[in-house]
Amino acid sequence: MAEDAAAGPLLMIKRGGLPDFPLYLLSFDKQGLCTSPLTRAALLADAASGGFTDLHIYSHGWNNVFDEAVRHYTEFFTEYAALRITAGLEARRYRPLVAGLIWPSTALLAPGEEPPSLASPSDSRHTTAVGEAPALPELAALASDLSPADAACLEALATRFGPLEGADALTLAQILEQVLCRHTGGDSEGTVSAGDLAMLLQQWGTSAAGNGAQPGAQPGTQSGAPGRLPLAEEPVPTKLEAGGVLRFVNPREIIRKATVFLMKDRAGTVGSTGVAHLVHEAVAVDGLRVHLAGHSYGAKVMLAALAELPAPLRVTSVLLLQAAVSARCFAPRITEQDGRPGGYREVLAKTVVPLHVTFSAQDAALTRFYPLALRRGRDIAEVEAGAPSTLFAALGATGPQNMAPGELDVMPLLDCPSFYKPAARQVYVRALDGAQGIHDHGDVRNRYTEWALVNLVLAGMAAGATR
Repeated sequence: MAEDAAAGPLLMIKRGGLPDFPLYLLSFDKQGLCTSPLTRAALLADAASGGFTDLHIYSHGWNNVFDEAVRHYTEFFTEYAALRITAGLEARRYRPLVAGLIWPSTALLAPGEEPPSLASPSDSRHTTAVGEAPALPELAALASDLSPADAACLEALATRFGPLEGADALTLAQILEQVLCRHTGGDSEGTVSAGDLAMLLQQWGTSAAGNGAQPGAQPGTQSGAPGRLPLAEEPVPTKLEAGGVLRFVNPREIIRKATVFLMKDRAGTVGSTGVAHLVHEAVAVDGLRVHLAGHSYGAKVMLAALAELPAPLRVTSVLLLQAAVSARCFAPRITEQDGRPGGYREVLAKTVVPLHVTFSAQDAALTRFYPLALRRGRDIAEVEAGAPSTLFAALGATGPQNMAPGELDVMPLLDCPSFYKPAARQVYVRALDGAQGIHDHGDVRNRYTEWALVNLVLAGMAAGATR
């Protein structure tokens, strides 16, 4: 799918008897450079044409390959449109268009996972696929501080297919333990025990088989961010040992999970550079309401983009679905970081409607995985821009923490036809408890989350001004 054949919407979302609305795909490389400039130009031309009232910009999360991301956007907005019709809310004064973002969030792409080229035929600099397959830069980044022998071993094991057991599994685990220790040791509260790392690697290994949507998979089983972990309690190892239960179903998958730090930082780079420019240009379109949404690390893409929006410009709404960022990122003051505010505190003044976030105790990836892995000092409150007691809790696990009194409104995630009441004037963030509606980390394409977006659009229309 070369860009000269795709400098327009990928498809049209059906809206019953009303005009269909377009779904565009915009691709970005790891530096945040938009690699589909003609499609970007076509999107902004549509947005400025006067034929549309609302622009939705949505970002997928970690470890979504191209086909998964496209399926996510298509299903979410198709079901969203149908839900509006079911609720009797369709009106000609709401004429949306959608931009689904594609960014290289997955390392070591396997055959069949490579995205099509979205390169601009007019610019020879953009000739590689979005995922930059083969994804050797990510592997090189993981191996950068390893010995030459360990780096060569990691590269050899990365190309292996099928289960990895015994001495080979132990070797790979010990190499990845070095990679994780490089990020988690001795960094301002960012300490992690050998037992924590051993447990993390054991769980990653046993959960690797399910890290990808399969044909016929039920809703909620798709990948999309830190892979789901087993919910059953397991013996906690104190170190990695040969002859134990260590077995990697697919070495490629566990190496992908070791990019947890790399991809989180990349999400911030993509958001603060290319996506930030897109948001700025969209918000500058007179009369256009702009809505941002992101899942998992896609939430960081959106927050990083919004942080760059110059005052007094504002987007209409933001919906963060199971955000894999710090629960303290909106706090006014972080004691452990010399009293500075959370890294995304500033974005709270850049939305017309209070920012909405979902959280769920059933999200095993964020309640169990995230606090073990993301333990760099700068991961506290996202200062660089899961139990509630940990400094490293995820926003999608607990909801926002340490906010000032009156700034936070917590309520259940509602189902159609129950409408959300307007938030009080002093509320900056509404946290939606997904105890009913979100059953695992990838379970964000459903009527509960889509109904939340319906309500945000209604609130944006009621608020009137776009900035």
